[in-house]
Amino acid sequence: MADAEVIVVGLGAAGGVVASELVDEGLDVVGIEAGPMPGTHDQDELRNVIDARLSNTVHDTPERYRGYDDTGADAGTTGKFNLYGRCVGGSSVHYCGVMWRLLPEHFNMRSEFGDLDGANLADWPVDYDDLVPYYERAEREIGISGPDGGQPTHPDSWSYPMEPVPETRSGELLADGADELGYEAFPSPQAVLTEEYDGRPSCTYCGHCCFYGCYVRGAKSNSLVAKLSSTLTAENFDLRDECVAKRVLVDGQGRVTGVRYVDKADGTERDLTADAVVVSGNAVETPRLLLNSASEHHPDGLANGSGQVGRNLMFHMDNTQIFAKFDEPTKQNRGTWSNKAVDDFILANRIDEDVDFVTGSNLQLASINAPMLYGGNWKQLYAGGKTPPGTPRWGDEFMAEMGDFENVVWVWAPVEDVPRERNRIRPDPNNRDEWGIPGVDITFENHPQDFRAQSYVVDRCREIFEAAGASEVWTAGTDIHHRGSSHLMGTCRMGTDPETSVVDSYGRAHDVDNLFIVDGSPFVTSAGYNPTETIYALAFRTAEEIATEWV
Repeated sequence: MADAEVIVVGLGAAGGVVASELVDEGLDVVGIEAGPMPGTHDQDELRNVIDARLSNTVHDTPERYRGYDDTGADAGTTGKFNLYGRCVGGSSVHYCGVMWRLLPEHFNMRSEFGDLDGANLADWPVDYDDLVPYYERAEREIGISGPDGGQPTHPDSWSYPMEPVPETRSGELLADGADELGYEAFPSPQAVLTEEYDGRPSCTYCGHCCFYGCYVRGAKSNSLVAKLSSTLTAENFDLRDECVAKRVLVDGQGRVTGVRYVDKADGTERDLTADAVVVSGNAVETPRLLLNSASEHHPDGLANGSGQVGRNLMFHMDNTQIFAKFDEPTKQNRGTWSNKAVDDFILANRIDEDVDFVTGSNLQLASINAPMLYGGNWKQLYAGGKTPPGTPRWGDEFMAEMGDFENVVWVWAPVEDVPRERNRIRPDPNNRDEWGIPGVDITFENHPQDFRAQSYVVDRCREIFEAAGASEVWTAGTDIHHRGSSHLMGTCRMGTDPETSVVDSYGRAHDVDNLFIVDGSPFVTSAGYNPTETIYALAFRTAEEIATEWV
């Protein structure tokens, strides 16, 4: 008899939803999570900003980054390039919580725009209408606030369970500039409670949201507080936290039988058996596990008969940042991330002029915390571009810039990057973690169209700031190939053809019928939106499919 009916590897946004849904259906589920259960002490803003406790310090996967011309086993640069959470709840514990439904065109980029030389555009095997019921479930069950009518550029219209987050002065300034130029700024939909909801308290608008945990336990909606909190005490759920999945096990026919993991407490390897396995690591950890699970029946890696596992990696060009200084305090250190957004440049076919790219991005009002919360590490102020170019690191001019710090407005743009087969993740046997598991070798270069889209979006944002009366505008993170992200997509593409994709529309592996992949890795294209609401929607849909088959 198997140890469980289903093993879920990774309890983040997707894995948390799947595990909770299957437990509610009565299935015996074991959840394997590489990180710990975060306690209230882990939500402290100083702890999070100084040592990034919820993200990169507990993400201990060795990474190597290389461009297309970096050949050889030791080429490229080693380090940590991707920010993701290793804890129960995963990155949803420290995400910004901005929630978007994709546009219908985002699911049909190849049909909409045709082939693009040097890219691997394809249509999703699902369309927007297929996901509407699951977007609705995510908004209701996770707890999402937003504007009445939904997203202004979306052809669909809907209501959120709660009113949107309140506007700040920085949001008013962005809206003033947008209105002046004929664009529309609107409140971003967010996984933030604006009223008491489902027994959880509302947000206090402390300003410590993106990359922070929420010390008002439950005010930032995520898979831990909205789904897993009740699952953890269920008799048919077994949590194995601080346990690192090493490989997925298969039988003599190549079907999945369970998972081998390392218990971080004592380094012991243990095997768990199950009728089905759901892998929900993320678009880095999931292909890493599958490729490290090569066997006689799957010599190129589990579920990799197509050779597509690890390929088509997408990040967003989420280093795209535009800053503006005004002659008044902007209060941007208050409230949530992105209490205002502009969607007029989300796709090339939504732009009222001919452009030389097919993608686009929305603009999101970011949040800037007080300088003291950079832990005395002024390098972070410079590296992030939050001071104007040429600002010295000491002296009177430096102090003057610090005095103007509260007058700055920061906009961030998750510019859509197109998928490319050469952008991929492979195991790196020369760079292992402390348990002997090969790390990841990342090959990545942005397509030229990505830079053209980025340049266009940056120029429009500059014009918006100037129309709003900014005295100075500058940018950071532009014109460089992106190195890592917190938005990890692709690498296990979904599709109908087993020759060109890894999973079907439900995340079921084409090669292994009792293996499911549910996270950002089945994404076919990245869209110019934060991916998590779509990840939630896909997770609800896959959980429903698994329950239908096994219950």
